[in-house]
Amino acid sequence: SAIISRPGSDIAEAIQVAVNGFNEERATQKVIIMLTDGENHRSDVLSAAQAAADQGIIIYTVGFGSPDGEPIPQYDHLGNLIEYKKDSSGQTVLSRLDETTLQEIAAITNGAYLRAAPNGREVDLLADEIGRLQTSELESRFETRGIERFQWFLGIAVVALIIYELIPDRARPKVVRTEAEVVSSDRAKQPT
Repeated sequence: SAIISRPGSDIAEAIQVAVNGFNEERATQKVIIMLTDGENHRSDVLSAAQAAADQGIIIYTVGFGSPDGEPIPQYDHLGNLIEYKKDSSGQTVLSRLDETTLQEIAAITNGAYLRAAPNGREVDLLADEIGRLQTSELESRFETRGIERFQWFLGIAVVALIIYELIPDRARPKVVRTEAEVVSSDRAKQPT
């Protein structure tokens, strides 16, 4: 997999790298999940989203940050905040959430846009969305196949009935009824 190492966001390149990462032979449902502020510093992201959509790829975007801008924290290897990112002139760099772009990417690819929240609710919503995709994929693969369980027995029974009907009456075994059965049958027929 490729890593984009230049500073600043190039969302179009990120989409292209993700699209190229799919194995066409194995991928049936192709989904990209983008976790970003949506601030795009380089290329035409909507064209990249359309190219992904043309290949049947769905993009879910999760927006982080604030539309007003927030400083970008830098952490040490233990996860402790060291400082906020600064530009070449020493000014604190602000990252601005561009919800409009993220919503457009999601709309073009039939995905969804979710805004990140402190409680992490977007993770549950995203899991539900992906679950629906998997369910619809399974339903579209569902087919009905009959299980042949009784056809042989039914065929034998039908053949036996046909043969029985072809046997002349005189060759059929006679049913002998006892006198008690005849009397019982006659009484059942009499009105009371």
